[in-house]
Amino acid sequence: MATKGFVDYNAKRHVQYFSSGTFEKGSMLVAVTVGYSGIALESATRIAYVAANGSGLKPVGFSEAKVVNIDLTRQKLNPFDPLEVQTGYKIPIIFDGWMDTNQISGTPTAMADAYLAPNGQVSATQLAGYPLVGKFLTPKDANGYAQVLVRL
Repeated sequence: MATKGFVDYNAKRHVQYFSSGTFEKGSMLVAVTVGYSGIALESATRIAYVAANGSGLKPVGFSEAKVVNIDLTRQKLNPFDPLEVQTGYKIPIIFDGWMDTNQISGTPTAMADAYLAPNGQVSATQLAGYPLVGKFLTPKDANGYAQVLVRL
C-alpha cells in the first residue's frame, strides 16, 4: 500500500480517466488525450498512467485506487478493498486535496514545492520537463510517508 489512512475526504475527485497499466495508491498520474470521435470517444480520450519521463506531460492527480492486472476469469478483486481496480477501468483521482503517500523521491521539507517525478512519484527537486503539482505539507516520517497537497 502506498497511502496511509489520512486522506482529505473533502477533496475534489474525478473518475473520468481510465487506467493504463498497474500502479499503487498515492501515485501521481498523468493524462493522455487522443483525438477520437464517435464510439471511441469515451474510452480513448481520457487515459491516466504513471509517467516514465516528464516531457510535456499533464498531471491529473493522485490515484485513490490500486490498479492491478489479474485474470478475472480465475480470480476476483479483493472484496475487502473497494479501491482495488482492474487495469482498463475508470479510477478515482484526487486533483484538489491532500493525502499521505510514500510515493516520494528524495527528502522533502515542510512547505516545499512538489513536482512530478519519474514512476508516479513526487519530489521537492524539479527535473527538466516535470511540472509543479502541489506542496509537501510535512517532511517524510520514519516510514517514508509525507502529506502532499495537490492543486491541479
